[in-house]
Amino acid sequence: YRVLLDVVKLAQPFAPFITEEIYENLTGLTGISDAVQLAEWPIADSAERDLALEERMDIVRQMVSLGRGVREKERLKVRQPLSSVLVDGKYEAQIGPMAGLIEEELNIKEVFFLADTSEYMDYMLKPNFKAAGPVFGKDVKAFGAALADADASYIAAALSLEGGTVTLNVAGKDAEIGADLVDIRVNAKEGYAVAMEGGVFVIVDTTVTEGLATEGLAREFVSKVQQLRKQNDFEMMDRIKIFYDGADEISSMLDEYRDYVKQETLADEIVRMKRPEQEAAELNGLGVSIVLDKVF
Repeated sequence: YRVLLDVVKLAQPFAPFITEEIYENLTGLTGISDAVQLAEWPIADSAERDLALEERMDIVRQMVSLGRGVREKERLKVRQPLSSVLVDGKYEAQIGPMAGLIEEELNIKEVFFLADTSEYMDYMLKPNFKAAGPVFGKDVKAFGAALADADASYIAAALSLEGGTVTLNVAGKDAEIGADLVDIRVNAKEGYAVAMEGGVFVIVDTTVTEGLATEGLAREFVSKVQQLRKQNDFEMMDRIKIFYDGADEISSMLDEYRDYVKQETLADEIVRMKRPEQEAAELNGLGVSIVLDKVF
């Protein structure tokens, strides 16, 4: 209520009529002297900020962004469910209760917090030659050799901290190394894909099992029906009947997900039947044609 009220007051100069209606509905105040344009301007109170919550949410948003990047790189559609995403166990106490947000935003079944990431990924360290060249000069190759001999996971973890540095012996001399001097690359084990930024990483299980593929096909089918509802100018709550024809895999999917599809699309029936006006389309590489009838 408070958030809505303050947003309405802030938006009033730009949308005076709709904000007045919303304000009246929220407050029950209808008099001229009680109009929203006469209300007190909201005043921010920095003491009410929850900085710990903001930090937790920033981590969640970063993980979601990294996970979406992995999906795009691996060409995994957002509507295709995946089994799991693995994240650093050090964040469990901080964002554990928010794991559901990550699952929902990435269409992932479960978030796992890892104490040891070595089973799923490893690090490779190389000099950032643009920055390291001027620092080490002719010893830049020795710097590369020192990185190759170092504990890559330890170096990566230390440099991921704000202002983090490590000490390496380069050409017989100890040198303090900052994150700007090192190119940290992360490789995932087979069946996984990893993305990392600023010390935060996500490891996505990219294996699409038969069950996950079937669920993804159901989501694509629902999306296609929703597009057809819009093209046919159906009202939001119109009940429909779905006629389809196509690959046997689609029929098998509907045997399992018929109730889900009917619920999501407001369909009373789903019938496999070829109709003259059906146009061929494609869902996840499978041919299909769909026609909708409104139920009166």
